[in-house]
Amino acid sequence: MDKFVKLTGVAAPYPVVNIDTDMIIPKDYLKTIKRTGLGAGLFAEARFKEDGSENPDFVLNKPAYRNASILVAGDNFGCGSSREHAPWALLDFGIRCVISTSFADIFYNNCFKNGILPIVVSPEDLEKLFDDADRGSNATLTVDLSVNNGPSESTALPAQDYDVLRADSGNETIALLKRETARTAGPDRRDRIELAGIGFHWPNASLVHRLDNTLGYNPLRLGIYSKATGAGDHVALPDQRTFSPLMPGYRSLLADMLGLRFIATGVPVEQIDKALKPGDLTLIARTPDAYVYENPRALPRVLLVAKAETVDFDAILATGQWPSGFDPRRTVLLDRALPPLPRDPLATGRPAAAPAPAAANAPGQSPAGSVRIADYGTTEVTLRVEAPQGGYVVLNDVWHPWWQVEIDGVPAEILRANVLFRAVAVPPGRSTVRFVFKPFRGLFQDIGKRLRAARAHG
Repeated sequence: MDKFVKLTGVAAPYPVVNIDTDMIIPKDYLKTIKRTGLGAGLFAEARFKEDGSENPDFVLNKPAYRNASILVAGDNFGCGSSREHAPWALLDFGIRCVISTSFADIFYNNCFKNGILPIVVSPEDLEKLFDDADRGSNATLTVDLSVNNGPSESTALPAQDYDVLRADSGNETIALLKRETARTAGPDRRDRIELAGIGFHWPNASLVHRLDNTLGYNPLRLGIYSKATGAGDHVALPDQRTFSPLMPGYRSLLADMLGLRFIATGVPVEQIDKALKPGDLTLIARTPDAYVYENPRALPRVLLVAKAETVDFDAILATGQWPSGFDPRRTVLLDRALPPLPRDPLATGRPAAAPAPAAANAPGQSPAGSVRIADYGTTEVTLRVEAPQGGYVVLNDVWHPWWQVEIDGVPAEILRANVLFRAVAVPPGRSTVRFVFKPFRGLFQDIGKRLRAARAHG
């Protein structure tokens, strides 16, 4: 990509707010990883009619703006998914600079990496630029980085917006969430948080400060998770937090199962989740940049239950309806025929250890026994289980077929549980359960299955 210090060109006015990356480059054009050729799909749904002909009313199709190198756009430009194809398409079309009052954080950073300069201006200055751009090719705009290339209102976001990304940040909201999650932590608990519509650079803040965020920046977020929770890639404004049939709001069974304990929002939470009723969440603090709420119904990260039930997960996802009377603390839902509960220590060559007596109401204790987290990592989770009668261990982390599980070092069958999570059937007595993510083995197994299926069909 060509660098520039000074850019002079025609500026095209596009006074539309909340232009997301799907509008910039529709998903039909994402089948390539090449950075060239994407200009043909730039704003395709607006540039072209259904028959493929140009829409003469679209700004970039007008003769005065066909060679525009600067785009003057409405607020919150580049929201939506984190696809890097969006700046690629702009650059391939010839756009080198986008000016707006605000940008989605991920898109903003992607612009710098791909040769496009995003410039933040005040609403008043944007209106002046729109007026100038309306004169078409008769008026050009010059962007001169040699005049001012430091953080300011006109060239970049203020540096203090990114203070939250420092490990030693003094941000009050983050400090409060770290204290509260430490307070509620337990042998079976790792409470999650959610940051929504907050002014600071939140997508990566939870990663820096080791907070489990239900929305945090995750370019590889699984489709099943997004469908189940309604989680999007960017929530800079309150109305960008969408929900789903299965998670219609923060007061829902799925929110509880996720262990979503603390919610920090830039506006009162009722403006984001309009289904909330008084008392559904508890306001625990008001920091300079957020309202912080607690959901006292959040469930532990791990559960041991005695019963299982077979259900249709697709139907639950579509309707948002759990089976009548379903209690995840007592029953696990599975998507296929129930595996029999193991009745011996998996032929490990040793007898099952007698379960230790558990205190009444101990953390992780249930009628089936108890379970606790011994070690929790990104790709490996180890659990200690006390199951006098056997049962099902449910880990409320997202299921994927490339996760595998062992019980006392012996491979076992991993189960997709409660639509979104992982489970395994455990034998009576004490056992150690280890979930391990093995992507290469999983990939090779998937390739093998597809090859065998292809051979079987000729």
